[in-house]
Amino acid sequence: MDLTLVQETINRIEGVLNCKVVFENDEISEIHVLANSSRSPKQIARDIESTLFAKYDYKIDKNKISIAVIQSDDMVSPKRVKLHSVLVKTLLNKIEYSVILTYDGIEYSVEGSGINTQANRKSSSQRQP
Repeated sequence: MDLTLVQETINRIEGVLNCKVVFENDEISEIHVLANSSRSPKQIARDIESTLFAKYDYKIDKNKISIAVIQSDDMVSPKRVKLHSVLVKTLLNKIEYSVILTYDGIEYSVEGSGINTQANRKSSSQRQP
């Protein structure tokens, strides 16, 4: 097994920033991994085990894998749409609704109205602008 190829393969695993593989007597004795916090160390270790077995037909004891997790500057937390408010008003035979969502600090809203029937209440809750 080529040390450089093994390290390059491990470095391509999601969450791995860098690794160092230590060989002793043509066997892997240690794998040291520097990872970001996008995935759990346990999952990264499993991926390393699976990758070595699938690509090189090499079984490694998970206790030989050490993973240090650091905060990375290139880590961007995923942005999410947040539900800000929902307002539904009914008055006799009329229904009005208003929904406000926020994304990346910007508010998006939609409003609508219709006749207050069971079918309209259901469809207006599913309506898109």
